[in-house]
Amino acid sequence: MVDTNQDLEVREAKVTGYAAGWTGLNPKKILANVAPGFRLIEPGGNVVTAAELPAYLAELRKLGGQMDIRHIAVTPEVVWCEWQLGSVVGAGRIKATAEGVTEEKLYAA
Repeated sequence: MVDTNQDLEVREAKVTGYAAGWTGLNPKKILANVAPGFRLIEPGGNVVTAAELPAYLAELRKLGGQMDIRHIAVTPEVVWCEWQLGSVVGAGRIKATAEGVTEEKLYAA
């Protein structure tokens, strides 16, 4: 199935809202922009579900109050970004549909 321009605009809005939620470590903003079945995959393979995300973010807040997201690259299939939280630096590969972000795979720097 080919995405329409409207689907692409909705997907872009969902990814933008998702990223804004991560910047402030705000679970409500993040969860408002994920699709059913969302998965966050850590570098070691641990999977964090939408239901587990608030507790996960509470742990991340111990590293710093705000995440810096930069070096964003958008392709038709995925969005790549570099991020930093406190002294921790990594990258993320984000997949999304018009329903929202379906998956983010994290990579350690």
